[in-house]
Amino acid sequence: MAKYNEQDNDSYLLENNLLGIKTYEKLEETESLVFSLRALELENINYKDIPITLNGLKKLLTYLMN
Repeated sequence: MAKYNEQDNDSYLLENNLLGIKTYEKLEETESLVFSLRALELENINYKDIPITLNGLKKLLTYLMN
């Protein structure tokens, strides 16, 4: 199941992405790549200092998504 639903006509994602991506498939592929790169960066810092709390998990997710 695709992450982006073309049937919803959500053209906003394609019209407003910063990379100029024109297809849902390429957008999903690029998002996965960027997320993976951020996860690799996370391994190089001392991520173990992030507490396992709701706030800590929010910080982790924010890091991975930015």
